[in-house]
Amino acid sequence: MGNQAPTATGKVEVTGLWVYPVKSCRGIALDEARLNKYGFEHDREWMVVTEQARDNLRSFVTLRQIPRMALVVPRFEDEHLCLDAPGMDTLRIPLAYSAEHDKADHEQVRLWSATVPVVDEGAEAAQWLSTFLKKPLRSLTLRLVRMTKDFSRRVDPDWSVPGVESITSLTDCQPFLVVSQESLDDLVARVEQIASENGEEAVHITMDRFRPNIVVRGAGKPFAEDFWRKLKIGGVEFHVAQPCDRCMLPRVDPVLGELGKHEPTRSLTTFRTRNGKQYFGQYLLHTSYTGSIKTGQEVEVVEQADESNLDTL
Repeated sequence: MGNQAPTATGKVEVTGLWVYPVKSCRGIALDEARLNKYGFEHDREWMVVTEQARDNLRSFVTLRQIPRMALVVPRFEDEHLCLDAPGMDTLRIPLAYSAEHDKADHEQVRLWSATVPVVDEGAEAAQWLSTFLKKPLRSLTLRLVRMTKDFSRRVDPDWSVPGVESITSLTDCQPFLVVSQESLDDLVARVEQIASENGEEAVHITMDRFRPNIVVRGAGKPFAEDFWRKLKIGGVEFHVAQPCDRCMLPRVDPVLGELGKHEPTRSLTTFRTRNGKQYFGQYLLHTSYTGSIKTGQEVEVVEQADESNLDTL
């Protein structure tokens, strides 16, 4: 569309690292994130599912069905994943796989078009989730499940990078999402401009609505990441797989746990639409399954294209 590859005006560096231990619940900001074969350690390792089966499979539940999931706050403490929520006692789940996990029957649950193997975290976790999240789905009991110890789920070849074998956890499709601060700042300015033109109060748009794993700054201009093809951070190599198409999920206010009416979807539609979808952020695949990356580290753009990957969709 006539876009030219940007030139960074200074050092591109990591300014934020996030993991989301329970899919669709709030994230945890980290100063250092360790890698494993799935992505960042403990990222989307757990997931909420319905207790009731459909077609003999229990199905995953996200912010799309229950915006209130944004109010479930995870943290790591004393080798446990702790979940807190307003009015609830803390739920503590051991990080280490236990003998009970080994003895428990593995089951397959639905995650989009895939079925994935999980173990159930038990009645206490199910009661905690169902009590806090039951308001939108009164007739459903919810369960917390975890990836099996030998979990393996290949990234869809159609969404992968040729020659790069990659697996992922309980993500929607890819191990990592990167967004530049410049891209968010540009979007926020557009949201405010449209609100002003319509005589509205602008919706407060923050980065956590987009649930990135890696946030960077210094990219040169907004959406520079559309042109990146290969990155290196702290010795870890990443391949840019594809742009991230956005559903209604970024409309969920992460502070209130409520679904908003328009933004940021309305503003994204004006300039980030391709084939009827809106795009924000880039999915990454990794080729190094050990090590870590830290905030403040430089992002080396190893390979960059002359054309935005939005224009190749």
